[in-house]
This record gives sequence, structure tokens and C-alpha cells, in this order.
Amino acid sequence: MPVLATSEEQLFNISFELSDVYIYSIEDLTARVNFTDFGTVATPVNMTFDILNSSDKIVDSQKGDTVVKTNSIFNKTFSGITLKPGFYTLRLTTLYNADVENQFRQSFEIRSQEGSYLASLSDVAIPIGIIATGLIISTFIILFVMGKRRKNKKDGQDGAEI
Repeated sequence: MPVLATSEEQLFNISFELSDVYIYSIEDLTARVNFTDFGTVATPVNMTFDILNSSDKIVDSQKGDTVVKTNSIFNKTFSGITLKPGFYTLRLTTLYNADVENQFRQSFEIRSQEGSYLASLSDVAIPIGIIATGLIISTFIILFVMGKRRKNKKDGQDGAEI
């Protein structure tokens, strides 16, 4: 969601988004901060990226700085930390012009490798294979029993006609 922040010489429209909200490792996460400056001077911006767990406690905090002249895009990647699978929130706090602060929040999920497409496919394929095998065996048993009954019935009718 864009936030409009103002000062006499600086007017920023800031938006914040994540490249993907379902990831398997924190290294897969990229945050994009879009700055649009309608002001007249280059503006230094201090950024703090806090990763919050599902209890809203900070599990990692990293800083970033940029200078915005007209338009700017700042991409932030994450490495050097290990997070367990689960739900998290990335909170971005921007500070510029010494006292103008904005805060953004975006949720994301770190999935376990077992949750990947191939793993989930095998989780589904195994039960389906067992059910299919059971149905095939049941069908052969039913056909065998029905064939046996027809043969016995036919043998009984042929014997009565003699």
C-alpha cells in the first residue's frame, strides 16, 4: 500500500511489496521498496527491515540506506539467517527528513521442503496408488466369482437337460 509522506521540499509516495509470499528459504525472499519523489532535493532514506515471527517478536533486523532523487527502487534480499518453516511478517520502517517515519507490513510463509510440489505429489500419489490397486484386485475377484457362478449355473442347466 502506498504511503504519502510530506515535507516542504520532499513529497514521497512509497510502496512496499515482496517478490513472493510463499518461500522455502529466507534467501528466496526479496523485498522491493518503490520511492517516487515529487520534491526538489535528493533525500537520504534510512530503512529498517524487521522480520517478526507469528507472535510479533523480532527474529531478525537489518538496516538499509538509499538516496532518492526522482524515482528509486530499492531491492532488499536476506541471507545469513536461518528461519524455521512458519508464518512471518516483514516490517519496513522508513525514516527521512529526520522526523518523517512510515511503516509497512507484509506477511510471508516459509514452507518446509516436504511441502514442495514434488513431495506433496508423492503424498497424494501413494494413497491413490493403494486405492487404485485395491479397486483393481477387487474387480478381478468380483469378475472371478461371477464367472464361477455362471459356469456353475450353466453346468447345472446342462446337467438337467440330459
